[in-house]
Amino acid sequence: MMIMANDQVEVFNNTIEQNHTTGLAIVSYMITGLPIKDEKYDAFCESIHIHDNRFVSNGGVPGGNFGALLGALVGTPLPDILYDGVANPAKLVDGKLPDELALRIHDNDGARFANFDGSNLPAPGAAAGKAPKVQRDLKPHAGSLPALGPVSIEGLK
Repeated sequence: MMIMANDQVEVFNNTIEQNHTTGLAIVSYMITGLPIKDEKYDAFCESIHIHDNRFVSNGGVPGGNFGALLGALVGTPLPDILYDGVANPAKLVDGKLPDELALRIHDNDGARFANFDGSNLPAPGAAAGKAPKVQRDLKPHAGSLPALGPVSIEGLK
């Protein structure tokens, strides 16, 4: 599962298992390295709540160049939950997102986690810059967000 450049997402009561690279990736659009052509586009994830899921056997065979890069950075198997840690700098308060915009993760049956510091990953073909600082501690993401209402799409049940 991937959450990319989305706001107000709640992932709960799932079994996420046997995925080669990771069970859940939470990333900004910035990780693609592609230009943003629409100045109104919000490339960042905000108000993401991950809770009460079960993660099993994820990350054992990371795929592609990005999987290989992450494997070298955080080790394999890759964690069940990977976060790029990239936030909109205009919304930071004292270096972090306000509580209502933050990533919150709890009660996920021992899921392994890593913030791989995506803002410091080298761009393809670029010289190495500042080394990414991998963080595995979930404490900065402790807590919860208010439950979101159900989504209904007309014509689907």
